[in-house]
Amino acid sequence: MNEEDWLDPDEVGDCWPPGHLERLLRARALALLKERAVLEQRPDLQAQARALCQQDAYFWLSRFVWTIDQHGESDFSTRPFPVELPYVQDLVDAWLEEPVVWIAKSRQILASWTFTALNVWLAQFHSGRLCIFQSQTLVHARELI
Repeated sequence: MNEEDWLDPDEVGDCWPPGHLERLLRARALALLKERAVLEQRPDLQAQARALCQQDAYFWLSRFVWTIDQHGESDFSTRPFPVELPYVQDLVDAWLEEPVVWIAKSRQILASWTFTALNVWLAQFHSGRLCIFQSQTLVHARELI
């Protein structure tokens, strides 16, 4: 991945018209809740979904990870992980492909949440893995987990 492939984090909010990401997340939340209701009734599909989750971190992230709206910008307190953001797939790919990933970032681009979720995926679906979280303080690290 080249440096020019990355978006300026300060411009990410301007990628879509106002409210567009919120509408996408709301529609996906409804679809995911319907999908979850079907999965609860079908053990055969649960096994398939678990196998897909183990094989594909992005599949797991896009279907089974929800976040808390810490800034109160949403009218619902939890929402699906915003994989619609244009750089999330790049973060996932970098984490999966590189032994060490350093991100110079400004706040609010979800890099910390993305990497935390990916480490949860690694620990949940791949036994014997060591996952380390480094942050400014122990309190900050605990907030991420």
